Amino acid sequence: MNVTEVTDRIKNHPIFKGLELSEPSIENQFGRINVDTRHFKGSDKNEYKLGDYYGLFVAHMYKDTDKEFFYLTFHRRGKRRDFRKHYFYTMEWNSIFVSGNTVDKIISNLESKLIGYELT
Repeated sequence: MNVTEVTDRIKNHPIFKGLELSEPSIENQFGRINVDTRHFKGSDKNEYKLGDYYGLFVAHMYKDTDKEFFYLTFHRRGKRRDFRKHYFYTMEWNSIFVSGNTVDKIISNLESKLIGYELT
């Protein structure tokens, strides 16, 4: 099994419509979904500046052994400035991390975390 099997299954989910994938390597693959940038103040009075894409990273560990293990991260990077502070710092917005030892396991873990998830 390899990362392209995972990303091929991921592309079928409606959240990942418009997913652009990089060329896969033996161990990993990157992807992105372009969205509009957002700049707003939250209910906590903190200021947020969210980037213009969601990033996807899928990796296969233990490539030269008989073990199988995949992990996936999906998030949107941005900056946050706490209330009454002067400086912004980098943060991840709507971050998801899933892992599993088979393609079916990682896809089922991902689908359970995507319930009610929106690209905001």
